[in-house]
Parts: sequence; C-alpha cells; structure tokens
Amino acid sequence: MRSLILATLCSCLFTKGAFAAPLADWLNPALTGRNRLAPHAAMMVFANEAQARRAGTNRAASPFFRSLNGLWKFHWVATPAERPLDFFRSDYADGDWKSIPVPANVEMHGYGYPIYTNIKYPFGPANPPFVPDSYNPVSSYRTSFEVPAGWEGRQILLTFEGVESAFYVWVNGHEVGFSKGSRTPAEFDIGPHLNPKGKNSLAVQVFRWSDGSYLEDQDMWRMSGIFRDVYLWSPAPVHVRDFTIVTDLDERYADADLRVRTDVWSTVEETREGTVEAQLFDRGKPLVRLGPKKFKVMANRPAVLDMSEPVRAPRTWSAEAPHLYDLVIVLRDAAGKVLEAIPRKVGFREVEIKNGLLQVNGRPILIKGVNRHEHDADKGHYVQPESMRRDITLMKQMNINAVRNSHYPNAAAWYDLTDELGLYVVDEANIESHGAQYLASDPRWTAAHLDRTQRMVERNKNNASVIIWSLGNEAGNSINFRTTYAWIKGTDPTRPVQYEGAGEAPNTDIVVPMYMSTREVERYGREPHPRPLILCEHTHTMGNRRWQHWRLRRPVLQIQTATGRVHVGLGGSRHSDPDPTRKPRHEGRAGPRVFLGLRRRLWPPGRTQRR
Repeated sequence: MRSLILATLCSCLFTKGAFAAPLADWLNPALTGRNRLAPHAAMMVFANEAQARRAGTNRAASPFFRSLNGLWKFHWVATPAERPLDFFRSDYADGDWKSIPVPANVEMHGYGYPIYTNIKYPFGPANPPFVPDSYNPVSSYRTSFEVPAGWEGRQILLTFEGVESAFYVWVNGHEVGFSKGSRTPAEFDIGPHLNPKGKNSLAVQVFRWSDGSYLEDQDMWRMSGIFRDVYLWSPAPVHVRDFTIVTDLDERYADADLRVRTDVWSTVEETREGTVEAQLFDRGKPLVRLGPKKFKVMANRPAVLDMSEPVRAPRTWSAEAPHLYDLVIVLRDAAGKVLEAIPRKVGFREVEIKNGLLQVNGRPILIKGVNRHEHDADKGHYVQPESMRRDITLMKQMNINAVRNSHYPNAAAWYDLTDELGLYVVDEANIESHGAQYLASDPRWTAAHLDRTQRMVERNKNNASVIIWSLGNEAGNSINFRTTYAWIKGTDPTRPVQYEGAGEAPNTDIVVPMYMSTREVERYGREPHPRPLILCEHTHTMGNRRWQHWRLRRPVLQIQTATGRVHVGLGGSRHSDPDPTRKPRHEGRAGPRVFLGLRRRLWPPGRTQRR
C-alpha cells in the first residue's frame, strides 16, 4: 500500500508540477506552433472584382490558388525513434516509398488502426503532456510542386486545413514551421525558401499523438494524418491580411449598418500607399459602396481601416430564409491599379439574448438540432463538400434547424454550405480533455486553450450561420475557460458564448447542460431566468431513440440538441498494421467491418421525419 501511495504521489507531482527537463516540441503545451502565421478570416484573393464576383466561394477559380491534394510519397513507422531524420532533403531518395492520397487518414489506408474510444485516451493512462514513445506512429510525407506562372514578386503561403496531431514542414530542405491543433488551419510563409523556376520539394512529418491529444479527447474514431485540404495561395505584397464584417440591425430589425474592418499588411520595407473599398451586391445588382479609404503601410506596420454604410431594408438571414449578399473587398495601389479582390458572402442577421431568450433578428427561436461529427464511412475524417451538402439536405428534410459542430471546428466548406442552405451553427473549439479535466485549471495549458479558441473565431467570424461560439466540450471549468470566454467576448460581442462545463457559472451566456432529465428541465423552466436553457446533448443516438423533451413548453426552454451519430461506421477490411508485431491492444479498434451508427443510405427520411 505504501508503495502504491508513493507511486501515485510521484505521478501527481510529475504531472502537475513544473516540467523538469526540456520537452520535445510535440510534448510541450506552451508551444502551439512555430513560424505559423496568425489566424485570419477565411478568404481567397482574385485578380479583379469581376473575377471575384464570378467565383464566390469557389476558391479554386482564383489564379492565385493551387491545390496540393493528390498522391504523395509516404513512409510510416510505429515510434518516433524510428522516424527518418533526413527525409526532408531535396535530394532524398524516396523511390521505394509507397504512395498515399492527401487528404486522408493514414489508418484508412492500412497504417495503424482507427481506435474508437470515449473518455479513455487511446494511448493509455493520462499523464499530460506525455504520450508513449513505445507506440506513437509517425507518418512522413513527400511531394513536389512548381510555382505557378504569374506569382512572381508575390507572397506564397502554404495552408494545411487539418493535420492530426502535431507536424513539421520543410520546403527544399528548410524547416518552415511546426503546428498543433488538428481542426483549424496552419499557414506558413514559404516564399523565402522557394525556387521560382523548377521543382520545389515539400516534406511533412506527422506525429499521431502529442500533448495536443490531451485536448482532443472527443468521443469518436481516433485517427491521424493530413486529413483536410493542402494548398498554396498567393496574396499581393500589400495585402488585406484580415477582415471583419458586422451587420448591425436597428431596433426594429428593419434597416442595418454594414461595417467592414480591414487589416492591410505589407511585406516590403518601403512605405506603400493605396486605397481599400468594398461593394455589396444582391444577385448581381450593386447596392452599397463602402470607402474608398486611404492607407499607408510598410513591413511590420499594418493599417487598420474601418468602413461603414447604412443598408435600407436588407433581406435578413435565418435558417428558414438564408438570404445571402455578395461583398467584394478591393485593394488598390496609389495609382488606382487593383492589387487584389476578395469575395465574401454576407448574411444580415442579429443574434442576442433578450428577456432570457436566444433571439435571431428580434424573434425567439426554437432549437431543433443535432450534434454532428465529421465522418465518412470510407474516408474517415475527410468529408467532401458533396457529402456535407447531403447531410444538410437530410437535416432540413427532417426539420432540423441547428447543428453543433461536435466537438471541433469543421472544414471551411461546411460553413459556406450552412450559410447557403440555412442552418444555425454552434461552432465549438477543439478542446475536450474529458480524461484529464484538471487541465482547465493548469496555467501551463492556457496558451493551448487560447490558441484553439482564437483560430476558430478568427477563421469563422464572418459566417452568418455561426450564431453561437462554444468554448469546448467536457473539459472541466476553471481559469483557462474563463480566459477564453473573456477573449471571445472582447473580440466578438455580436454572438453569445456557451459552454456546458460552466453550468450556471458566469462564463456561459446560455445554460447548456447534457442529459438533463425531463423533470429537471421542467423545473428550470418554471422560474424566470436571465439565460435560456438549451440542452447541448440529450440523447445519444448510436441508432434511434425517442425524444421526450419536445413535449415541454416553457419560455426559457429552447430546447435541445441530440447527440446524433448518423453514420460513424467504418467499412472495409483495410485496417491491417504494416508491422503486426507492434500492434497495441485497444478496445474499440476497427476490424474488418465496424458500424456504430446508421449509414446514410439506410436512413432515408420517412413520413414521420418529413412532418
């Protein structure tokens, strides 16, 4: 017994105390990335306004976009000690390497196993920030590309939209960066390392588990690799680095002020001058012009420009009537030449909590929602836009009007579709430390909590469908979540913030319990409250169950989000480990065919769902 107590005490001291020795990058929670560019609004640049208007949300139509999706050379080992250390060299011989599609989870192609687990970490007992070195697969990737014609003299940025869990990037043998946080983009400036003529080598090394895995303990299949899009894009040397759009409806919710804030950056040392303007269109018809505003910038001295104009009687956006306008931001040099044009869909809507109710455009809404994981039976966590569209169409047919992105930000295309088709979105930070909730109170993990929150908000702040920010899921509640709540409220006062872990503490604007009984819900609804109650999860549908809370009708009950698992199965017999001697034993590991839900084709909307 004394030995057990001593071992437990030492383990606690080791976990909670100061880290005694320097930590590897992938084990250091204070290091969220290196040389990674600051997060910003989702965008793509075009050569002129007409080109931008034609493209809309189709970034591939830009001459300054180049997808790197495709077959990459691939190498897999079971431990960090076995990983190749010089594979990033331009002259490295990878002829005997296999190929793998990017994006993809490597486990879906026979490298390691998908692992289904809920609270337990897939790599063993929690001991943050450490993960095993005896089995922590490392995937190494190589590809090459040429700089497209017409990109000379411009910035060239490399974007990874989703990589799990931690990864390094090299271009032409030079390390350009490192990143963690698998569900938000990581962007690097690779221009200084490129050959403008001829081929350039790109190498990436991905660690399946890192300290970041302690914040990604979601109830789902655990997999790894480069599982979202990878691409190059090329802004002008003077560039709109970020922009924020606010549609402020008046007290009657009839007219609006359209406000656009732009951050103009420069990569050149000498002072550059120019103008920025924006124009709003409704189905091709110009409505309002904002600006032009003059700017003066130089390297490391950006200009922040605010523009606003009244818009009379705009058609408002809601889940039932998701009307979108087109906005184009145009940047010009001092001579009036267009440097770049950026398109953006805009929905006019106001979200607020009044009289204890969540309201959109001045009207209380009834939330009829589901929780949705990004999952495809054949592609794992790589979900393509056509699959997303089918999901939303099915939801709408079933009178679902809201979705909680459980439990992480989704791929960028998802938000374009929820804007277009009309779904209220709760966008949730990629934070769930279900098996180690004490991390919420550990200041050594504050940077990681903030980083994940900021990257979500900055990317998705201009999406009309995002009506609520969520701090995370099942991760405790303490100083780190009070910090992220304060940051969001100071950055974006236009949306409420929710967090189930807060209960009725001040750092949630909506009370969002899980699995509250019908009696408890009714008891809450009998009394007036300054905050509405919305169940963020109320039934776990790995299959089908009846829902009982719909029968309750109280003013502050708005009312629930089911934890839906419509199609979280994995099909096929591809899950064989390349090195069977190293396979760990885990419950929930995928075998020849495992399904924990209903495949889409097995669940057509029936008469009941269409009512």
